[in-house]
Amino acid sequence: MSQAVSEIVRLGPPRELERVETAASLLDEATPEETLRWAFDWFQESVTIATGFGAEGVALIDMAARINPQVDVFFLDTEFLFPETYELRRRLEDRYGIEIRVFKTDITAEQQELRFGAKLWSTNPDLCCRLRKLEPLKDALQGRRAWITAIRQDQTLERSNARVIEWDYQWRLVKINPLVRWNKRQVWEYIARNNVPYNPLHDRGYPSIGCTHCTRPVREGEDERAGRWSGREKKECGLHAPARPAAFASLTEMAQAQTSNLKTLDRRTNDVNERSSDANNEGLVVWLTGLSGAGKTTLARSLSARLKAAGLRVETLDGDEVRENLSRGLGFSQEDRDTNIRRIGFVARLLARNRVVVLGAAISPYQRSRDDVRRSIEGDGVRFLEVFVRCPIDTLIQRDVKGLYARALAGEVKHFTGISDPYEEPLSPDITVDSSVETVDESTARILSHVLNIRTLHDDATRVEFSAAS
Repeated sequence: MSQAVSEIVRLGPPRELERVETAASLLDEATPEETLRWAFDWFQESVTIATGFGAEGVALIDMAARINPQVDVFFLDTEFLFPETYELRRRLEDRYGIEIRVFKTDITAEQQELRFGAKLWSTNPDLCCRLRKLEPLKDALQGRRAWITAIRQDQTLERSNARVIEWDYQWRLVKINPLVRWNKRQVWEYIARNNVPYNPLHDRGYPSIGCTHCTRPVREGEDERAGRWSGREKKECGLHAPARPAAFASLTEMAQAQTSNLKTLDRRTNDVNERSSDANNEGLVVWLTGLSGAGKTTLARSLSARLKAAGLRVETLDGDEVRENLSRGLGFSQEDRDTNIRRIGFVARLLARNRVVVLGAAISPYQRSRDDVRRSIEGDGVRFLEVFVRCPIDTLIQRDVKGLYARALAGEVKHFTGISDPYEEPLSPDITVDSSVETVDESTARILSHVLNIRTLHDDATRVEFSAAS
């Protein structure tokens, strides 16, 4: 077996993923109560319930409190919720004798308006959700091994593939969805049967309730979530990413590939150098985004070395180098940043459609510009892999290899991302690595497993796919 393939095979499925897969199979037909009992027994105090106080949420709280009177429940207070929602929280706490913990952003509504302009929920709803929901959720899930949600498969297309038990790639813990196979009728039958308190807005035409600015009553014949972000394609706030990345194969599929195709894969990998111009040697763009100093360039170099060793054609587009050579003269306004990212994306697209693996390493702070690059590249039939290189701002300030954070905090550097300019974390990245807790080799291995999962190796008579999960 070649060294390259030996390293790849060593990336086999983590035990946590194996446990999740086993639990998902065992609980696939379980009742919500059985699923909750399993969750409380297995995770003890390291599991928590997230609620938005919808019909599903209150039904879930009722079930959980009956099984575990000390159940931990939290909600995300955007400070834009309906008065009826806040009142429902009080009623539930009184009914079940629990405290529903609150998590909220440190940014007040006034500060948000000063920094991002008026009515951010209208001008950039994704950013508003990120600031007021996704950031607080990180704190709520800190130190937890699992979280329980009230989502149903039939609510949205994005949720249709959710399972009772699954690995949450976005938040990197186990996600438990006891009501995932229920429908709306079953939820309301449970509420009526058990006299569960619910939001009176449901009786006024609000089947799905979020923030006041982004929720309206639905009209007759409309989908139950048509009142959320009405008039926009947006249907999710970003809390619930797809159950697994599109490139992820099941653990069973991966094990079969490792067992039955290992020799063929080894032989084909040894032949890559000789046949790198084959039509099946498709290009790919790996886009690394994150704050300055998070480790994007370091990871790109590590990935480049590993992929080149496997015989692939690789080019790295570093944000700083592109600025120096293609974008000299651009400043750091949002418009100039977007222009720089579009240029990197354009070059990446040209290279990738000529069968090059392109590693883009750029801060690329705005979600919209990253989405534009993805659409442009995927429009050419080229695969795009977004990698969020996460690192807490406090850690970056301590590292401060270039001394830029100290200068930015002192006001000497203007428009510095993360300090005086915003960074919009990816809503649903294909991969998230954390340079504050992972070594370069560990992060490289995780990204490499996804790259290999996307690329395919072909034999004259046998098509072999190797899939590795992270």
